[in-house]
Amino acid sequence: MRKLGVSYKNITDEIPRCLRRGGSFCNAPQQSKSTIGGLTFAIDPVPMEFKLHPVYPNPFNITTTLKLDLPEETRFSLVIYDIQGSEIWRLNNRRSNTYPAGYHRIVWNGCDNSGAVVPTGVYFIVYHSPEHRLSQKLVLMK
Repeated sequence: MRKLGVSYKNITDEIPRCLRRGGSFCNAPQQSKSTIGGLTFAIDPVPMEFKLHPVYPNPFNITTTLKLDLPEETRFSLVIYDIQGSEIWRLNNRRSNTYPAGYHRIVWNGCDNSGAVVPTGVYFIVYHSPEHRLSQKLVLMK
């Protein structure tokens, strides 16, 4: 049996580990350093504008990844529906769905809210915040 269908990670938390492996991670900007008056500051990357990237891969077999660029702390919901409009899965981070500014990725492994594997088919992922309402089509192929 597969684990419950999601993992959530702030990409800026992953950058140092990725760079140690010698690669880049999701084209996220690297942390930069500035020196002012003899003090060195680390500057975390924050996007300039909101962007919901296309899910990848799509169609998918086991997992698919959605990337979000949030220029400021944002409260949003993310829900996956089946072709009949029934809710399959909902992102809930137990922090009242408020996410910090930064580069984020959300991985869905094709399970519903109860952890059961969903069948092959067409699904829709819907992002909703006070400023945006966007959707994308997903195809799960087994």
